[in-house]
Amino acid sequence: ALLAAHPDVTAVIAYNDAMALGLIGLLGERGRSVPDDVSVVGFDGIQFGAVMQPVLTTIATDFARLAEVAIDELTRLIEGESDARPRRSVIETVLRRGGTTGRAHAASLPQTVDRD
Repeated sequence: ALLAAHPDVTAVIAYNDAMALGLIGLLGERGRSVPDDVSVVGFDGIQFGAVMQPVLTTIATDFARLAEVAIDELTRLIEGESDARPRRSVIETVLRRGGTTGRAHAASLPQTVDRD
């Protein structure tokens, strides 16, 4: 709620798409337009965001692949084939651009200084 009311906020990346959709509704209640006043990006790529107006910009994650990697590592641990040290796995994500993001506002861009 605080975020939606703050006039200096011009972009938000939400924890997930559901939260992004909720934020868009709250911004509208506070008289702020998406994407004209605030750009909003979700994270997970749920199908519901694709039917919203405007369509939600989201960072889509391959959760099936994420589950595969987690299950494989858990199986290795259970079977004693892996030590418990953290391992790095990269799960590909895709930015799906929708209508909830726009150009940066001039007031929010860094100002350049002439050094003559």
